Amino acid sequence: SAMSKRTIMTVKYDEKSEQWKGQVAGKERASFTGDTKAQIVQKMTKKAKEEGNSQLRIYKKDTPGYEERTYDNDPFPPRG
Repeated sequence: SAMSKRTIMTVKYDEKSEQWKGQVAGKERASFTGDTKAQIVQKMTKKAKEEGNSQLRIYKKDTPGYEERTYDNDPFPPRG
């Protein structure tokens, strides 16, 4: 239903592994890990768009705070 809660997805830098991780909230394992932020942001953006009703939080590496992007269900996806 339209009232369903948004799926929260995050892109964060993991100090221990020195890698970027893309993760869906509530899931134990990261969906994607990689050396560059851009790579993980790209993969998680695609995932968020595919799932719809998602919110992607892109954390910065060295400073607090994050950029928030919201993807709603698009009844007419652009062809491409």
